[in-house]
Amino acid sequence: MAAQLRALTKEAKLPGSGTVWRSAVAPERRALIGNLLDDAQEQLIQLRGAQRGSSAEAAERLLKGLGCGIDRLQQAVRETVGAALEAGVRVEDVAAWAGLSPDALAEVLGDGGRAVR
Repeated sequence: MAAQLRALTKEAKLPGSGTVWRSAVAPERRALIGNLLDDAQEQLIQLRGAQRGSSAEAAERLLKGLGCGIDRLQQAVRETVGAALEAGVRVEDVAAWAGLSPDALAEVLGDGGRAVR
């Protein structure tokens, strides 16, 4: 019993929900996050060869490609934040890990802050 109490006390001091990601986040959502990250990675890899042609053409390809990569990463951030919040992680912890204030986190989620308040 003493060992269990020590473990519970230690867990209470650590940020997070104490749940395991795989049990707290649906497989479909985990797959979506993985796919978004894979898409972003592929988009960025393709940009390595985009620096040919005129300055305007290369800049256009790079900026459009970066925009697509950024969009996928932002989607992955929103999905990961949402999954963490649904798993019971405190808003303050999720915001700190994302390098955001709770208000900025609400803005990232794009739901008017309902999910974080």
